[in-house]
Amino acid sequence: RKKKTRTVFSRGQIFTLESTFDSKRYLSSAERAGLAMNLKISEGQVKIWFQNRRNKWKKQMAGDLNCSA
Repeated sequence: RKKKTRTVFSRGQIFTLESTFDSKRYLSSAERAGLAMNLKISEGQVKIWFQNRRNKWKKQMAGDLNCSA
């Protein structure tokens, strides 16, 4: 079975995804569909991007707590 290639997002797409993430950590299905259509990517890509970004955010928060303690 062939491994799926990594999706490369444009700078504009990343900027929009990051700014949306800053205002909201979780998206409703309607918000996800709208964002996907706006960025011309699939809903699945938006969903996975948000999952990965939340994990990255949680790791950063845990690291910040360890540094301050």
